Order: sequence, then structure tokens, then C-alpha cells
Amino acid sequence: MENLKVTSELEEIYIAAVSGKADSGTTTTLVDSDLNVYDDDAFNDMILCIIAGTNKGQSRLITDFVKSTYTLTVSPGFTKAIDNTSEYIIKHFVVADVDAIKVNTDKMPRIVSHMDFWSDNDDDITLTTTVGADHALPSCVVAGLPTGITIIRVVAMLKIALIKDTSGADNAINGVTSLKVDADNLYGSLVTAIDIPDNSWAVDVSEATERGGDVMIGDNDIKTEVTGNATFYARLEDIVCDGNNLKLKDIAWGLRIYFTV
Repeated sequence: MENLKVTSELEEIYIAAVSGKADSGTTTTLVDSDLNVYDDDAFNDMILCIIAGTNKGQSRLITDFVKSTYTLTVSPGFTKAIDNTSEYIIKHFVVADVDAIKVNTDKMPRIVSHMDFWSDNDDDITLTTTVGADHALPSCVVAGLPTGITIIRVVAMLKIALIKDTSGADNAINGVTSLKVDADNLYGSLVTAIDIPDNSWAVDVSEATERGGDVMIGDNDIKTEVTGNATFYARLEDIVCDGNNLKLKDIAWGLRIYFTV
């Protein structure tokens, strides 16, 4: 619960209950798959406020919510169709005598929170032209998640401090690859967490033999593999470079876990 605001002898209380980013929509609907944890009609008579992207600054009354399609319906319609740039907050408004206000928390949507967990650094990984090479990273321990939460989304993060070429020529990742994550230290059930495109981490030796690294946040939801407090394992899967060698310095990876309480 947040944003308690007093405006007069009658109190206007608004609770920023849920925030998110649309997957798609129309002028009268907003679709967000992260809302699948809420029941039908959970947001009826609340206010949908667009805070960024298409229709920024517009607010509309929510008239319906359908869980199976993750769809909010509003009235009147927005100026333009909602799209995947539209970021929003859902607010619940109450106006009443302050002495008579009672908030029924059982009826309120649950607030979405997240926690980040990181592995230790691996100080040096050397990529070569050897096809099929895998590079395991330090494990990531997830601990301290609150009891009774519902995990709604998990994404992986990858940090590289420095990328150094020792081949003497322009260098980069050769072919599409990925960071994969597993709850099994024998890597028996790997899932793709971060897609790494061809020609990533390129070094132009006409300018320098090394460059600053990168921080990547995956867009693959891996909550089917990361289900709670435990130790998780990751590796760069079947990763090769254009020339021998491409060195990655101070690499770490992490998990961002979104949940409701």
C-alpha cells in the first residue's frame, strides 16, 4: 500500500495497487500476461493510469477484468490503441469520512515486488573458435524469499566488466548462442535465459584491443525452473568467437524474481 493523500475533511485515499507494462491492447483494452495471478473482476471500478509510452498521462475507469486473457477493459476509450510501450499503474480510490474508513485488504489486489540475487565473479573466461564449447559460471544462491509468495516472473541478468581480443583481428561472438540456467548442477534440465545474438561483444582492433563490457537482462521468463529458494547454475552454451581468443573479464550472472505476497 502506498500514496495516502489527505485532501479535506473528507479523505481521498488512493492506493497504487499494481504497476506493469502492457503486452498489447486497443483503445478500450489493455492486455498484460503478468496479471494472470489476479481473479476475474479484481480491478473493476479502479482507475487505470498510463504513466509512460502510448497514452501517457491518460486515466480511465476499469469496467471489467478477465483473468484468462489478462485483459482490462476501460471506459471511455483512450486516445490511441494501447501497445507494448504503455506502462501503467492501477489505483483504487476511496472517498469517505476518515473515521469511517475501513480498508478490506482481502479484496485488494496483491502488490508485485522483486528481489535480485547474484553469483560471485568469475575473473576470466576465454572464448575460442572450438565448436560446442560450454563455459560454466559460478552458482547463484536464492535465499530469503518471503514465505507464502507467488512467483509470477523470473528473468536472468549477465554482467561482463571487460572484453579483450587477443586474436590480432576484429573479433566477436560467431553465431547465435545463449546463457542457460538450471536447478541441476549436472545441467540436466537447462532452460534458455538470455539470448545472445550473432556478433555480440564485438571488438574493433583498429580502435583498441579491448572494450567495456555489458549488462544484459533477459526477456525469457524462467519461473518454471527457478521456483524458490535454492542454488541455481548457469553456463554460456555452445559459444564460439571469430578468432582465438576473446576474453571476458569479471563475469557474473543473477536472477531477478518478481512475486506477489
